[in-house]
Amino acid sequence: MGLHFETSIATCQYVREQTDDIILAFSNGKDSIGARIQLGRYWPKERIHMVYRYTVPGPDGRGGLEFIERQLAYYEQVFDQPIYRVPHPQTIRMLHYKVFQSPDRLPAIDYLINTGVLPVLADKEMDDIVRACKGMGDAWFATGIRRNDSIQRRRVVLGQGSAHPNLMSFYPVWDWSIDELLGEIRNAGIKLTSDYVWFGRSLDGINMREVMAIKRYAPDDYQTLLTWFPLAELNVMLYEWRAKMLGLPEAPVPPLWREYERKRGLVV
Repeated sequence: MGLHFETSIATCQYVREQTDDIILAFSNGKDSIGARIQLGRYWPKERIHMVYRYTVPGPDGRGGLEFIERQLAYYEQVFDQPIYRVPHPQTIRMLHYKVFQSPDRLPAIDYLINTGVLPVLADKEMDDIVRACKGMGDAWFATGIRRNDSIQRRRVVLGQGSAHPNLMSFYPVWDWSIDELLGEIRNAGIKLTSDYVWFGRSLDGINMREVMAIKRYAPDDYQTLLTWFPLAELNVMLYEWRAKMLGLPEAPVPPLWREYERKRGLVV
């Protein structure tokens, strides 16, 4: 059970008293952008360490897909600091459980698992690895979770609190509304990514909507995705068949963010 505070300001003030260094789990999404803006009010830039966990590795197995790397380069310029890339524990879990893997790959994956090359790590274990790499065993992790973003996140914040000393983690913008969040981002002159037009959020998996959008808008990255998860194309084939039969659009694009794109402009 974590600690409950009246506001996100009180949460940040408490954590500021506990640590001089913060590691921000940066997802390229709007909530993590807001979290970075908020952290800058309490910690100097050199004490905020941004880490991106890539779900789908890039062509060389290091860093994210090419469109992700372009986005990260933009945010590195905006915040004038590096963003470190590490594999997402979810990626290892997907490989471990053979998600979208073809039969010819299974022996090799089993070998990598059995020899410990692909260890399945809990999120906290990956956090500890990041802390060790940076030499900051006492640094707290910040995550851009907002109470009103979803029912699940509301239940997490209200039930478990906004700061967790045992995990050394906290939510710096947990009480921000969507209007407050977008207002802060707009006032800072920061743009959102094209992901919001493509599939309504930052990339965090390989479900049908995300894979379809990547195929349509980033075909080279789609081919890279298939080298890691070859049977993900089954989702594409299913949607394309269903779209043809029912007269659906070529890719499921959320209209809300098309309006945001028209008004604000997005990062490519």
